[in-house]
Amino acid sequence: MASFESLPVGEGVLLHHLPVDRFKSVTCRVVFHLPLNARAAEAALIPPLLRRGTRRHPDLASIGRRLDDLYGAALDGDVSRVGERQILDLAIDIVAPRHLPGRVDVLAEGLAFQRELLLEPRLEGDRFPAEIYEQERENLARVVEGLLDDRIAYATERCLARMCEGEPYENYPYGTPETIRAARNESVVARHRSLLRSAPTEMFVVGPAGRGEVEEAAGALARALGERRVEVPAAPVPPTVRPPRRFSEEMALDQAKLVLGFRVATRPGLAEDPGLTLFATILGGGPFSKLFRKVREERSLAYYASASLERPKGLLLLHAGIDAAKEGAVTELCLAQVEALARGEIDDTELDAARRAIRARLKGLGDSPSGLISYAVERGLLGRVPVPAAEEEAVAAAGRDEVVEAARRVRLDTVFLLRPPGGAA
Repeated sequence: MASFESLPVGEGVLLHHLPVDRFKSVTCRVVFHLPLNARAAEAALIPPLLRRGTRRHPDLASIGRRLDDLYGAALDGDVSRVGERQILDLAIDIVAPRHLPGRVDVLAEGLAFQRELLLEPRLEGDRFPAEIYEQERENLARVVEGLLDDRIAYATERCLARMCEGEPYENYPYGTPETIRAARNESVVARHRSLLRSAPTEMFVVGPAGRGEVEEAAGALARALGERRVEVPAAPVPPTVRPPRRFSEEMALDQAKLVLGFRVATRPGLAEDPGLTLFATILGGGPFSKLFRKVREERSLAYYASASLERPKGLLLLHAGIDAAKEGAVTELCLAQVEALARGEIDDTELDAARRAIRARLKGLGDSPSGLISYAVERGLLGRVPVPAAEEEAVAAAGRDEVVEAARRVRLDTVFLLRPPGGAA
């Protein structure tokens, strides 16, 4: 696959264009980079509020009609946590001209409407309309409260909050129900105006779109943003070196959730780090992995066992659903798998299976404009070229030595257990 063509189009505004023909639509996602902090709720409220109305299209009905005029264009927007940044985005998906009657080109109109949504929200003075604001604030608070229903996700967030206490990463990108409900209307408006003035901004366009039209739209966005003083979020906070700590909390559940949090010494820059990708995949990336086979299948100590890597922050998380009484045995066996990889106990079958899994994941990105953009954002923070094929080639060329080297960069930081009431603390 071709790589993104990237160029600056204004103060703190970068355009990334990937002109691929196989998609039936053009996806344009405008991304703002914010520092991740305790004010996360204010930024998290911005995308849903922007989609509720503009000065010229003041309600959902008029926005819906405008999208219909654009042959069923679709809007999306959200926030996420990547490294120690809060990523805020607003996207529009526009049908490519070749799939429309008479090959009507609505791309320029669609991108102009996206700018309108970003820059001209419906306001009443310095506030969003009160009823709309209260609806979206309550909707977001309930979404975060719904995290409690996903026990695995909740246990993961509680582990991260304990592990990264005092670091920006402890903040959930949506905030908490309490901070969301406490967010003031005027503060959210001020936050929106601030990010337009100062947040590093990227415009990603993926799909069958000509370079000239895309550059014109990106330039129009940069001009509309006007004079800016861009504030780049701070670099990740170096973690404290300390002995591993253990935390335990109770919740009404049938199956305890164990999360082991590791710090990983990562390598930013152009050079790939295929050993770390292979290490995490062999450890817990599928039914072929050591965690699945050794902990779940051979010893029946877990209902599930897997690993996930948050590369921009330098974290590795091991997840397992267990009987709370078996926590010690499960933790010991999980750590033994990390140590086995550090000793080079890796057979060719594991290496081949991991390479196939990574290759399938990277190739799958090519089927999703959204996936390609998310991949590009993460790679950008690592200083790497956002081309899945480049990582695929590096992984294919890496072997046991690279995995061993990566395993030796990993150290246990936190053990977190979410257990049923009455279990051992």
